[in-house]
Amino acid sequence: MNYGGHLGNDSLLSLIHEARVAFLAEYGFTELNCGGVSTMMGDAVIFYQGEAFAGDVLRFEVAAGEPTRSSIRVFFRAARVSDGRPIALAETGIVCFDYKSRKIQPLPDSVKALCAANTSRT
Repeated sequence: MNYGGHLGNDSLLSLIHEARVAFLAEYGFTELNCGGVSTMMGDAVIFYQGEAFAGDVLRFEVAAGEPTRSSIRVFFRAARVSDGRPIALAETGIVCFDYKSRKIQPLPDSVKALCAANTSRT
């Protein structure tokens, strides 16, 4: 909780990260091996729709899309479980990256396929 008594933006971004890790794991990927390449977050956007408080349980829906030569967008919808109230919409840009060479890498076909499925997971 932050000084306003509600879920802080830094904490929400951490929850979004955890939701992304769980989403990738459902497809056998990790952030360090996503179809044979590592990933890094290039950007993040959060649109707040409501407040969340201590003790609230949030549900995250996650989908991947908008593949480019070397990146994808991951989309999130967070809602409070008890009443379904929307808390936030978010998206992150995920870039394929080689940490040894410090260079951006091409998007693997398996990750393109994930985007094509446009599947949302809870």
